[in-house]
Amino acid sequence: MPIRLGDTAKQVNDSILYPVVTAADVEVIDTAGNFGPASIRSYKDLESVLAELASGSASSGTQFTALFTNSLLAAGDVVGIVSTDTVDRITATDPDVEAVGICIAVDSPSAGSCTIQQAGTTTFFSGPGSLTAGAKYILSTSEGQIIDQDSSTSSIYPGSGDYFQYIGEALNSTTLLIGITNLIENA
Repeated sequence: MPIRLGDTAKQVNDSILYPVVTAADVEVIDTAGNFGPASIRSYKDLESVLAELASGSASSGTQFTALFTNSLLAAGDVVGIVSTDTVDRITATDPDVEAVGICIAVDSPSAGSCTIQQAGTTTFFSGPGSLTAGAKYILSTSEGQIIDQDSSTSSIYPGSGDYFQYIGEALNSTTLLIGITNLIENA
């Protein structure tokens, strides 16, 4: 079971259960863009990796590269797969295209391609100017944007006949913990 930042010990009956983390549970991207498992040999190493992630000086998660054809695509847009090896900005109004991640770099590693992050933390997001710590964010009806799930009076909030798709939870005003779920129809 993956550990999330902020997990703490839990009391179960007379026992205290502590989260267990192995090197396989933590992957990081260093400032040079190298991606892979964190080197954790001790609890001190784990504390260091988690502190780096929480401070925003590193990001974690699974990434892939895809093609895009929409010139409006920008870093921070929520994207879905629209054809073979190709992604585009999506909305909560289309049941045929689910979110697969957040674009974190356009024309990277080459022109016409983009880097998509599927899990972990990111400071790239489209929609709100800043996030509310602890708030859960869903796909909005505006292309590529997220919205606080508690903003039901907003004009870009999914309405009847639209679809809800959880995208992530804010760790602070600038960092989103990506946790994409399946689409759920809003009856």
